[in-house]
Amino acid sequence: MNLPIAIRALVVGLFVLVLSSAGSACVTCHRAVPEGTLAGHSFGEWERSAHARAGVVCSDCHGGRPGEMDPVKAHAGVTRSGDPESRVYYRNLPVTCGGCHKDQAEGFKASRHYQELQRTGRGPTCISCHGAMSAAIPSPKQVQAQCALCHKQPPRAASILAAMAQTKTVLTEVRAA
Repeated sequence: MNLPIAIRALVVGLFVLVLSSAGSACVTCHRAVPEGTLAGHSFGEWERSAHARAGVVCSDCHGGRPGEMDPVKAHAGVTRSGDPESRVYYRNLPVTCGGCHKDQAEGFKASRHYQELQRTGRGPTCISCHGAMSAAIPSPKQVQAQCALCHKQPPRAASILAAMAQTKTVLTEVRAA
């Protein structure tokens, strides 16, 4: 079919508009891939997140070129999370997340957990506590459960949990006033 250039440009323009209205061309294409496969994803966690509301899209963390229509060009610069060169490789997450969350990344880099992660490859990363795409704030119960995976009764975690509980009480009282 030989369409005039103006019509082809209009069709491509509408396609790009539809892709961008979904928040990311990545979402539009990868949502069509069956969930549970390597490239399939539901994106529900991201869509409900502060990241989505702030306009953070897949390429901001994973790389790639979401404006490209050709899949090969769109994936230029994207590497699998298991590749040590990937921005989302577990050891690289503090730098990737720290691009936006500088203070939190600096605090994490000063921790024993970061040192253990860099030294042995074991230890929590940003996603251990905050999830892969949502950047959720863990509840005290979630913190306790996560810490208990490696520590029987971590004294510092216990004090952090107590402080979180106290803060929750104060916030409840302030909201009620």
